[in-house]
Amino acid sequence: PSTTPDECVATTSIYHYGEEVDERTQRYLRRSLEVLMNVTDNEDFPQVIQTQRGLMAGGSREFVFGRNEPGLVAYHNWLDRAVHG
Repeated sequence: PSTTPDECVATTSIYHYGEEVDERTQRYLRRSLEVLMNVTDNEDFPQVIQTQRGLMAGGSREFVFGRNEPGLVAYHNWLDRAVHG
């Protein structure tokens, strides 16, 4: 939780299931996390800052998530079903 609506606390995790994790898999998982953090730090978070500025200025009330974010679309669909049935 944040102290104000214009703040966010984000937690990122990489999960692996299956057999025991060997060194090769550990390197792969570390690299996957590095790629994820690079994208979020250099693309997503700067965009969110701009979006938040627009919101605070009263620029938008609705958002459309595009086809380039299928995970986000799936999450919001799941959330809608959980909340609204």
